[in-house]
Amino acid sequence: MIDFAQLATTAAVGTGTRPVRPDELPPEIAAAITPPPPPVPSPGEEQPSGRADGPDQPRTADPATILLDAAAAYAVVRSAAVAPGPDLPAVRLPASSRPEAPAVVVALLRRIRAGAQLRDELQHELLGQLASRGLGLPPDLLVELLGEAARPGTARDLGALLDERGWALVGLDPVWSKVLARSGAIAHPADPRTWDEGTAAQRAEYLAAVRATDPDAGRALLEAPGFAKEPAETRELLVGALATGLGPADQDFLDTVLADRAKGVRRVAAGLLAGLRASSTVARAEALARQHVERRQRLLRPTLTVVSAVPVTAQTRRDQYREKDLAGTPAERLHLFDVIARVPTDRWPALVGATAIELATGPAEYNGSPIDLRPAFADAALRWRDADLATAVARSDASLLGELLPVLSPTTRDSLLVDAFTAGLAGGLLEAVVERPLPPALAVAVLGALKGLLRGASLYRVAVMVGPLAVHADPLAVPALVDGLRDLERRLPDDAAPAIRRSVQTAAAALQLRQAVSEALLPYPVLTPDTHKEGRP
Repeated sequence: MIDFAQLATTAAVGTGTRPVRPDELPPEIAAAITPPPPPVPSPGEEQPSGRADGPDQPRTADPATILLDAAAAYAVVRSAAVAPGPDLPAVRLPASSRPEAPAVVVALLRRIRAGAQLRDELQHELLGQLASRGLGLPPDLLVELLGEAARPGTARDLGALLDERGWALVGLDPVWSKVLARSGAIAHPADPRTWDEGTAAQRAEYLAAVRATDPDAGRALLEAPGFAKEPAETRELLVGALATGLGPADQDFLDTVLADRAKGVRRVAAGLLAGLRASSTVARAEALARQHVERRQRLLRPTLTVVSAVPVTAQTRRDQYREKDLAGTPAERLHLFDVIARVPTDRWPALVGATAIELATGPAEYNGSPIDLRPAFADAALRWRDADLATAVARSDASLLGELLPVLSPTTRDSLLVDAFTAGLAGGLLEAVVERPLPPALAVAVLGALKGLLRGASLYRVAVMVGPLAVHADPLAVPALVDGLRDLERRLPDDAAPAIRRSVQTAAAALQLRQAVSEALLPYPVLTPDTHKEGRP
């Protein structure tokens, strides 16, 4: 169905590009703009002549006429009101606890909603900003947004924005209540019936919810006799749900799952055991590390780390050590890397007399040849959430920066990314980075990297990324980014597709909108949980 905002888009781009057909409009609007059929003549009356310009000839379904008539019909609907009759009970809603957003912000939100490109992203950000500041929306705009609550993202945004009055309003319409509940905007306790009646994914979600508050009760569901009879795919999902609330008490059960008949289930159990510092799986990895990793002193040269192949055994197979990869790496070498990744990073000094950072960044030798141990220690940094090791590895090998981003501290992460983009070393990370919040220096560095792509055949890649850049960049970077986008547009080849040029222009306009919103909200600080009481059910 075409709504009013889409009609506005059609008016902007032209009916030749995006025509409007009556059958795409809501039935009520379509009925209002469709001319009635000609009257049936009475007996003896002369039949209509059928001339194309005759007074009885229905109007031609001209696209521009349909657009204007539909817009007029929408305007009438928006301005119409139904006066309550004497038999209708008065609806009494509680008073609002949220002051209404300033008029300039409301106007900017209406402007965003009238656009087509980046509308959802900008609206999501603005509604989140209002919610975090304890501000609300005027009634007409709130009702308009509730009419779009079937979109899960919109429903969740509204759920964070509503106060007692808003939730009472939602309660008057069963459709609104249902879509907000389905989106997760309303918190519901886990329903025990889900365990018996739900799909495999729903049961895993229920198990994770139980584990979040009572890990032992969640594990007990899997220790019941019926678990072994579940299909392999279901067992794999349910064992994976034990990651929530994972602790030493889960070790005995997971050890039994290592003997499961399905490889996928065994692999999930082994992965969980490898994350328990006190598990027998980790103890076995430490024993292998003592045997296959040693430090060798050298005269006037840095100490050398000497590593050796870890043989494939029945136990390594039970512990789900890798035996092959896409590069064709020998199984014994893959076993060595898995051992390094499974040893807790703070245990290395006791095992071999050197820190994980020294082992990762210093010289190493395997079968008499140099070997790079940094990928294995990057896996260890991820497994054990070691930010210091991740920083050292990323500084020494920019190619590993992407996988280490979740572990790095925000300040270190952003600094390393700025350096990498400036040096042209991290072009493959652009798609991932533009989807996360970008402080000013990083946003400018990303735009510089995008300009570098213009030298190759990557124009569409640039067009795809300027939008997320505009949405996630810190508003403080807007002046520099707008100037940079205009420079990027000037650098586009003359034969660049119009859509690419429009993407750059839209990104610049979106940045300016975000800056205007940010400036308008400056007098309204973000509230902490202690300074604002939510009205959510």
